[in-house]
Amino acid sequence: MSEDSGKSLSIIIPNMLSLFGCIFNLISIFVMKKSREPLIRIAIVICILDLTYAAFSLTEFVKNPSVFFCEITEALQYFGYLGSIIATCCFAHALLVVFRGGNAERLALMNQRYALTLLSSTIVLTITFILTQSIDGDFNKEYCWQTASNALADYWLYLPPAMAILFCGTCYVLVIRRLKEAGGGFHLELTLYPLILVICYFPWVFLDIISHIMGVDSYPEWLVAIADLLWNSQGFLNAITYGLSRRMFRECKQLCLKRRSLKKEVSMHEVRQSEVEGEPATDVSTSR
Repeated sequence: MSEDSGKSLSIIIPNMLSLFGCIFNLISIFVMKKSREPLIRIAIVICILDLTYAAFSLTEFVKNPSVFFCEITEALQYFGYLGSIIATCCFAHALLVVFRGGNAERLALMNQRYALTLLSSTIVLTITFILTQSIDGDFNKEYCWQTASNALADYWLYLPPAMAILFCGTCYVLVIRRLKEAGGGFHLELTLYPLILVICYFPWVFLDIISHIMGVDSYPEWLVAIADLLWNSQGFLNAITYGLSRRMFRECKQLCLKRRSLKKEVSMHEVRQSEVEGEPATDVSTSR
């Protein structure tokens, strides 16, 4: 397998899985009527941003793209990528607020601040990144490959996840300590969101730091493939962490049983109602 083929698979496969996983997650959350919970609302935002990144990452493989098409899809891709990072940091902070005794009202107020921070910082950083980024066409395959035009663009690409790794990693450790003290009783799968960010972005951030410090220009193909695979897998891992958790399956089963029971009760009520309405008619015919 060539290097380009390996790169293509490490982008296409996880992003396709992320698309299906995020769509399934969103449908599940709204069907289960969980969208009003403050933490779940942040999870919904993360899911939408992961979906955005995954969808526009796949546009890299559109043949014969125009420069305008590349610039637009690059902006939307980076918006989803950076937005997901910032939203995950907000989520990690929200977990700390919950475990430090924050109530629903405080968390709802924090959500407003998170939304303002997420929107403003993501827009500003996306514009800054695009201004320092160039689009280079792969003239052999006529695909829209993206390459950093200078060191500044490279910093804008890897600095946000590097800072997020430190922040989310710290929050995760503190949350796990609080969780052990509390003895469970929480959506345990949600605590994995910060950890997933650390796992997915650490390999490429680490390799980038080594490149700048030691001047390493190339790495083994297998190492790059793993780093690419993890880099593009955050959306999929986020999706299966909550959407395919035991709690979600249990709640889906309860919802199905509840609906089945409700239909049975409605059916029995209709039968009784028809019997009651039919009794007077029987009495009249008998009297005659």
